[in-house]
Amino acid sequence: MDTKYLIWGMGGFIALSLLCIVATLLFTLAESPAAPAPAGAPGTHSSGPEGDSSRAQERVLRGFDVAFWGEARPFVRIKDRFSGEVDTVNLVTYLMFEQQYAETGPSDEGGYTYKSADPVAVENTYRLGLCHQYGLFGLVSDPKEAAYYYRIAAMAGHAEAKEAANALAARGVK
Repeated sequence: MDTKYLIWGMGGFIALSLLCIVATLLFTLAESPAAPAPAGAPGTHSSGPEGDSSRAQERVLRGFDVAFWGEARPFVRIKDRFSGEVDTVNLVTYLMFEQQYAETGPSDEGGYTYKSADPVAVENTYRLGLCHQYGLFGLVSDPKEAAYYYRIAAMAGHAEAKEAANALAARGVK
């Protein structure tokens, strides 16, 4: 056997071994639970009272398994409602997608019906309202957008969303 082929084979084996080690390390880092975003990190609170914003952030994150933080946004592990597979997704994007399940579609009377809305989607729609109200996770604080999501969740029977929508309406936000 030619020595040249032996050297090339050993080099390939070493390169492949190093690639496997690096991939394993990256996978391990991505799977390890991350600490919450540091206080004062961009997108973690708005111009409102910091205590309210912190409580809102805790409320939004409650029940989610945060995999890691990227660009001031949490990436969470969720179980796909159709396939059952667990995916890691941007929380804000997930909440925006979930809102459609709080609106179930046209009713016989015209308009939309909210009676058979998915309770998880209704809760997530309320959480999306919190993100918009307090400017959480990289979103700009937008009370009008928050009121929109609160109203959707309130029509589906979410008590806290109804209170939040009424509070914003009392401040003149429609």
